[in-house]
Amino acid sequence: MNGMNSVNSVNLLLLLMPLGLCGGMIVAAVAGHRLAVARRQRLDAEATVGTSAIDAAVLGLLGLLVAFWFSSAGTRHQAAFDAHTPTAILVLLLAVGILSALLAGHDMGCQGTFNRLHVVVFAGVVSLTIWVIYDLEMPRYGLIRVDNFDKTMLDVRADFQWPAATPAP
Repeated sequence: MNGMNSVNSVNLLLLLMPLGLCGGMIVAAVAGHRLAVARRQRLDAEATVGTSAIDAAVLGLLGLLVAFWFSSAGTRHQAAFDAHTPTAILVLLLAVGILSALLAGHDMGCQGTFNRLHVVVFAGVVSLTIWVIYDLEMPRYGLIRVDNFDKTMLDVRADFQWPAATPAP
């Protein structure tokens, strides 16, 4: 049975991670919005001045983490199948994604609006991007697979096998 048909921890994580991240980001955006609305009722509008710079910095950090991880995963895809990104980096990326959604929801709450479409698209795009990169990280599981590469490597290895030595006359 190949990795695509069997359910193991990697395949399960490939399915649950993006769904959990998307749901977590939506919940975080709603929570951020509610915090901002409650805060806006207690304080004046001046209390949120300058927070856009922090929001932009966190979103920029999310973009950098995704870009570096994608570059790293793509480089390791045909080179070293057992060398993967440390789990701490994946956890950091997921946490920054959720925190960026929290800040985006908070910013919308400060503006007095909440656009559900934007929140769902933001969470979906970030989750989908992280899922594709994670799938690229795991070349023996998921959709991006190296099964044909394995066959090619076995064929090349077989070509290097020398015939048995024949006795000298």
